[in-house]
Amino acid sequence: MVAVVTRDEWGAAFAIPTDRHVPLSARRAFVVHWPGGNVGADEAAVVRSIERQHRQTQGWLSAPGYNFLVGQSGAIFEGCGRDVRGVHSPPRNVDGFGVCVLAPITTPASPAALASTRDLYDDLSRVCGRELVRTWHAADFATACPGPQLIEWVRGGMDAGAIAPARRKVGNMICQDPVSGGYWIAWPDGAVHTARGAPFLGGANNDKANPGRFPCIGIAPRPEADGGGYVLALDFTAAKEGDRARFYDYPRDGSHRG
Repeated sequence: MVAVVTRDEWGAAFAIPTDRHVPLSARRAFVVHWPGGNVGADEAAVVRSIERQHRQTQGWLSAPGYNFLVGQSGAIFEGCGRDVRGVHSPPRNVDGFGVCVLAPITTPASPAALASTRDLYDDLSRVCGRELVRTWHAADFATACPGPQLIEWVRGGMDAGAIAPARRKVGNMICQDPVSGGYWIAWPDGAVHTARGAPFLGGANNDKANPGRFPCIGIAPRPEADGGGYVLALDFTAAKEGDRARFYDYPRDGSHRG
């Protein structure tokens, strides 16, 4: 059985109502999440902050809404609890365990966090008496959570060793909008998701913008003096047209030019 930092140990401030029990026989899935923003080094303080946000701001009775949270150190924190109906993904609150990997939005999950997440998955599958479906928030709900790297890791089987190797890339798959303070998140298929108030300006996951469906290998903010927005880099190696990468501009005014 994995070691878990209990609610008492990390300093939970709110009680969970007793009418939110879910039997292990109802569980079918293990749903991976991320916090959607930068997190501090004090993991217990981060968990307490999420608890306050979920209870006081969101009004959720299960707070934190995740059943468990996993720090970059590898520590596993009890969220609302193993046998509690969480508030983490509307289609999966009852049949799924919500597990938030506390990796900052601009930093990959650490090997320790991945190893503990996998250990937690194995332990929950054992106590449930079945192999739980490995899935992620965006698989069932319109959101960028838990970001491209964790999604690829879950899709790849949740290897405890490391994040699945990324495609050749020229830059980050996440960048910050200097105007809103939010984030633009590029996916390998060229889709762009937004977080924390950043505007959506377009993506390269459609036949009009990217008829060859070449993979996205980076995203970066454009200078505000040049209209702001972001630029996507696509890997054109397979096209054999000389250019190994091409860049697509998405200015803040909504006009797209490749």
